[in-house]
Amino acid sequence: MTNDSQDRQLNRLANAKSLYLREHADNPVDWYPWGEEAFEKAKRENKPILISIGYSSCHWCHVMEEESFMDTTVARFMNENFVCIKVDREEHPEVDAYYMKAVQMLSGRGGWPLNVFCTPEGDPFYGGTYFPPEPRFGMPSWLNVLQAISNAWKTKESELREQARKLKEAILREEEFIAQDIILKPSGEDIKPLLEQATEGILKQYDSKHGGFGSQPKFPVFPVLDFLLRYGTLTGNDELILVSLNSLDKMLQGGIYDHLEGGLARYSTDRHWHIPHFEKMLYDNAQLIGVLADAYKITGDSIYLRYLLHTLDFLRNWMLDRQTGGFYSAIDADSEGEEGKYYVWTWQEWEQVLGEDAQLLADYFGVTKGGNWENGKNVLYIKSTVEELSKKYGLPEPIVKKKIQEGIRKLTIYRRKRAKPRIDTKILLAWNSLLLSNLAKTSPIIEIPEMHRLYEFLTNEFIDREKGTFKIFKVYYPTGVEGDATSSDIALLINALISYYIATGKEDALLLADSLTHFAIDEFYNQSRRLFTVGRKGSDKPYHKQVELYDHPFPSPNSMMAYNLRIMHSYMLEPQYATVYEQVIGRMIKAASQYPIDYTFWLTASIPLAFPLKEIVLTVKEPFLRQINSHYLPNAIVGVAYPDTQIPLCKDKHSEELKIYVCESGVCHNPVASVEEALEQLNSSK
Repeated sequence: MTNDSQDRQLNRLANAKSLYLREHADNPVDWYPWGEEAFEKAKRENKPILISIGYSSCHWCHVMEEESFMDTTVARFMNENFVCIKVDREEHPEVDAYYMKAVQMLSGRGGWPLNVFCTPEGDPFYGGTYFPPEPRFGMPSWLNVLQAISNAWKTKESELREQARKLKEAILREEEFIAQDIILKPSGEDIKPLLEQATEGILKQYDSKHGGFGSQPKFPVFPVLDFLLRYGTLTGNDELILVSLNSLDKMLQGGIYDHLEGGLARYSTDRHWHIPHFEKMLYDNAQLIGVLADAYKITGDSIYLRYLLHTLDFLRNWMLDRQTGGFYSAIDADSEGEEGKYYVWTWQEWEQVLGEDAQLLADYFGVTKGGNWENGKNVLYIKSTVEELSKKYGLPEPIVKKKIQEGIRKLTIYRRKRAKPRIDTKILLAWNSLLLSNLAKTSPIIEIPEMHRLYEFLTNEFIDREKGTFKIFKVYYPTGVEGDATSSDIALLINALISYYIATGKEDALLLADSLTHFAIDEFYNQSRRLFTVGRKGSDKPYHKQVELYDHPFPSPNSMMAYNLRIMHSYMLEPQYATVYEQVIGRMIKAASQYPIDYTFWLTASIPLAFPLKEIVLTVKEPFLRQINSHYLPNAIVGVAYPDTQIPLCKDKHSEELKIYVCESGVCHNPVASVEEALEQLNSSK
């Protein structure tokens, strides 16, 4: 195989706005971006399509590019026998989700790079993830796969088309396979045993020694941690809270967390959380700050506040676009062509930077002379406590802490001189909305000026309110916004607006959430399926007709919309919201209770059926809104009764003096005049 890179002309991806696509611009593969041009060519020439999906911070995407897509022999075969499309999954999450389902149904596994073979119309019939350049570990080489698919298309086209038809039908009926048992009108009596069943299922997968769930690889699964905190608090089950906090603690101690500059990597390759897959995603770190804020509110333990501040600093220093106030999508796993190079240490570097304290810091961070990872490299994770090091070295604990802090300072200064991993600077509506929701949850604890700027950016740049309806976009580049928003974008945006209102009392945010909720029902809700489709009604694209149900790595559009609908019903007293909420929850809650790790936010969204949602209305905002939000309120919403409020829950409650109403389904206790009394009413009516 050959790789002749000299004097090669760039392909048509050279002018793409996506960083991931531009990274493939020098491939000899004749890549097309996602669009009609590629499909028209495939239909005209009756060639199968290869759709290759990845993202800029994906290590194995880079590996396959170097091994196969840069190889001129392989590229020639691809160009002659296929129409090749390269897709950035962050630009087109609906396309990625559709073809990922196809590969998972075909093979039982998925991941990136995702390589899918389709009919000229785009219907998948075969696919996989990474393929090596030569046969290895029972896997065929990429060229072997290409040759087999090309031959099959030439000799068995009708069979492949029939396979594609059946697969497409299965994808578009996914909920019928996942959720066969529907509750037509769910009640608290229906939900409570299902939540208990789900909790038992979660605990069965809990790794009591290392935290988290399952074996390896291990993902943070923040929706699970969030649910356990909520449900444990509401039921008084401290075990659930401890499971969540222990899992969080183990992640924070592990190599999956960057102990020098902050931020969490996407997952751990081992069950101990020691060795990360080094890319850092905005969505993970957005959810991390929310769980840290909740952990601090519940426990008052300053360790969670310290990690919260550290993670916020990471977001500011690495992912904040200072010109717009939005946040970038991801940071690459690789730098200078090596996975994790920016983050790992040799013993020689370690001694050079730390001098006489090298061994003490090595004991703290699990660093060894031979390396704790591959090729003599070390990943930092917290192996020893300050107390253990104090005893081992005969030093007072304050001195040990000081040495560790000074060592971290030196290591950080040294590391920042290295070539940094590449940052994907696209700004995504969905992930920034997820961040805004969690910043709002955090803001009662610490002042976060970036939160207000992010709110203004999202509402001003991504939403076009002209012509009596909404045009909502999903991605921002310096040239402007692009791409039609999906139901995931809109569900996460609505939740962000609700969260921002609860944190700030800014009524315009909730009124916009109300308008967008009506828009989501009108444009995305399929009454017969009792679910929201990915794309708007009327689209003939199969990836728009699909439904997304899976709550990993963050809540699905359907579980999030259900959650939003329940909250918005309490604020706006809109009967349609309650009806659709019950329909959506009833469609999936039994399945969620059977597969709780995969569908955890469905459980969270159903909690108000088992434990009635509490409504808190303040007549005076400052400083009482911040005070009440500084407490952990897992099943309560907060509003402000302004004199001219347009929020039905808050109407007829205004007063110049502080009054706090604690209500349930619009029926309120007698108002009280302090946050403490309001909290007593909340606790007495659990």
